[in-house]
Amino acid sequence: LLATYLLVILVMKQLGMPLSLAILTAAAMPVFGSRNWKAIALTSILTLLGVYLIFGRWLGVPLPMGVLEDVLPLY
Repeated sequence: LLATYLLVILVMKQLGMPLSLAILTAAAMPVFGSRNWKAIALTSILTLLGVYLIFGRWLGVPLPMGVLEDVLPLY
């Protein structure tokens, strides 16, 4: 789990914050006991969309979007 945290920090600028947090969620859930891959995938996708919608769109926080900058514009 610690290695995943470090990896997320290293790739956050390239991949963007929402995608990095989705990867972190997908990696952390099995560590904490979730074995249902459908639930892990759904939670990761909802994390990506939730971070983007709540922080990027609703609150207007400038997030590093990385590769998703053209797909999910903040402004």
